Amino acid sequence: MGEVAHKRLILSQHKNLLNGQYIIDDRIARGVSEFKGKHIYFGQPGFESWKEVIDYLK
Repeated sequence: MGEVAHKRLILSQHKNLLNGQYIIDDRIARGVSEFKGKHIYFGQPGFESWKEVIDYLK
């Protein structure tokens, strides 16, 4: 990730409108199931902490 992560962060309740490689969410509501990239299901095994998420993305 060449750029600073906070410059590439989008917060939205309408996740089905987003386009990207990854979405990090703790639910599947509000369009997450329609997101075309990979859903990182925060809080589930393997993604129970932000450290695990960041390690995965690296």
